[in-house]
Amino acid sequence: MSSERIFKIVIMELTSDNLKLEAELEKTINSDLEINEKTNTIKTILAKMVAIDGSIVKFTNMITNNNNNNNLKED
Repeated sequence: MSSERIFKIVIMELTSDNLKLEAELEKTINSDLEINEKTNTIKTILAKMVAIDGSIVKFTNMITNNNNNNNLKED
């Protein structure tokens, strides 16, 4: 399996996870939970979303650097 295909799969999975969390966030915001439980749940979901966003950035940078290094080797 090519590196480009793996990259696309990982990014797609991370994006899917983020979309699921966005749905969970919306559901929590509109829920009848007590305020303390609701705010704690929202903060937890947001922390997960931030982690995924950071993972996407980190992974994209790693792939870009790897591709740049491979291009330099070919020259």
